[in-house]
Amino acid sequence: MLKMKYPIIKDYIPVLNTYPGRRPGKFMPSVAFGVAHDTGNPGSTARNNVDYYKRTAGQDYASAHIFVDDKQIIECVPFFTARPEKAYHVVYNTPIDNRMYGVDANDCALGIELCYGRGINFAEAYKRYVWLWAFFSKKYGFDPAVKITSHKVLDPANRSDPFMAFNQNGITWNSFIADIKKEMRNIDKNGNELGSPAPEEKPVATAKGQIGLATIIQKEPLNVRSKPDAKSTLVKTLPVNSTWRVYEKKDGFYNV
Repeated sequence: MLKMKYPIIKDYIPVLNTYPGRRPGKFMPSVAFGVAHDTGNPGSTARNNVDYYKRTAGQDYASAHIFVDDKQIIECVPFFTARPEKAYHVVYNTPIDNRMYGVDANDCALGIELCYGRGINFAEAYKRYVWLWAFFSKKYGFDPAVKITSHKVLDPANRSDPFMAFNQNGITWNSFIADIKKEMRNIDKNGNELGSPAPEEKPVATAKGQIGLATIIQKEPLNVRSKPDAKSTLVKTLPVNSTWRVYEKKDGFYNV
């Protein structure tokens, strides 16, 4: 299970039955790559941007999955906090994403916006930005040098991000990728931040109210949700071969 070095705040743009709309509410068929952005709006925080997107949810298409500043990481279109959905962060009429990855960025790519400028501590914002890309790469088993690209590369005639933020702070693309790889090395093979306590995987069998133990034997990690249905809030993911206390079995679901 990937350990969260920084919290990801869930604050979704509403799905509206309007045209246009910033959040179409459609699931990604797959996750193929990621696109690095900056806001292009110096001084605007993650909260400023997400609040604006929510206020104008039915007035425009443009969106992104996540905004990052020096204090917060806010996910406004589901990606890490729920099943990944499409977000409109790259124009559809550019052919470059299809040539590079065989899919449209809006359909199959994560889009993360970096906040920068006056009033924002860039070093802290950049730390969170790098960690989030390392988290993404580790989660999906991606090589960041291959599976992360910039908005500028995909739409060079119209976009220059994330280099508006990078250039002001002495960051090159190569140094950015190197920083992601360095952050990835701080995560061990089980996904835990090195130096942090390991998750409890074999609880004591005599816990009060316990009716048994369950071991995760399926091929993929198991999602635990707040209620016994596939649409409720994702609480955590249990690693394969880990063992957990069971407190109740009802309608085919286990309370662990």
